[in-house]
Amino acid sequence: MLAACSQPTVPKDNYYRLQTSAPKHVYEKPLFSGTVEVQRFHADGLMANRSIAYAEAEAPNTLNEYNYHFWTEPPPVMLRDKMIDYMRAAKVAVKIVPPELRISSDYIVSGKIKRFEHIRGAGEHAAVELELAARNNKNGELLYLGTYGVKTPVEGSNVAAAVTAINHSVEEIYARFLEHIAAKK
Repeated sequence: MLAACSQPTVPKDNYYRLQTSAPKHVYEKPLFSGTVEVQRFHADGLMANRSIAYAEAEAPNTLNEYNYHFWTEPPPVMLRDKMIDYMRAAKVAVKIVPPELRISSDYIVSGKIKRFEHIRGAGEHAAVELELAARNNKNGELLYLGTYGVKTPVEGSNVAAAVTAINHSVEEIYARFLEHIAAKK
């Protein structure tokens, strides 16, 4: 009788980090001649939540959230922190800081999350699209503005594989962003 009253086991929550490899290109001379502040990325709707978003390949305009699968931080924070780490590793500037330090900065890097999701089904892939900008904080001049979209195939049909593909997409976007800034200098 007691067995009939038992509840099914609730799945455990899974948390995923955004991780990027070291930059392929480290600059001998910094691209920025002062302090760079990387702001928290802007995001709307599901992209601002910790739940990992997905869409079915046959219904790409309908976003859903995975149950029990979360980012360790909201994507706007994770992407900002990884951008800081990536830029520091690439030696883009002597000082690269978050806004929380309240340091007077010479340059601002900002971003907007347009897509940050797993597309399931035929042609399974991660879809990441970011709008990234760099501007002079002293005179407001826009130094660079670009939108980067990367689709990376998912090796496997699970959330962990999708997260790995998202990581690769972000890494490729950050590398292309720095290449474009370097080309403008």
